[in-house]
Amino acid sequence: MPDYRTQTLTDRLRAVCPIVGVSIGTWADRTTWRVDYKLGATDTQRNAAQTILAVFNPSTEDVRSPLAQLLDTAINAIPAIDPRIKVVFVEWRKQIT
Repeated sequence: MPDYRTQTLTDRLRAVCPIVGVSIGTWADRTTWRVDYKLGATDTQRNAAQTILAVFNPSTEDVRSPLAQLLDTAINAIPAIDPRIKVVFVEWRKQIT
């Protein structure tokens, strides 16, 4: 299963700064995280990327897989009048990261 945390972090960094890629040694140790910037990345862009690194929390819900995000949206959209359907989506959601 892909690591959605790395992809989420990479996407956020690319939104503010031109980067080659991201390397995460250990999620629990931020000193092992590395961003490789593209040539031409400005100081302002690098500072924005560093801010994203500083506030990124790999254990938050916003790093869910795309399928999990869709299931959560579906679960929240199902009217309370038909709980049978909601049960199915909730069971699927338990199996997805």
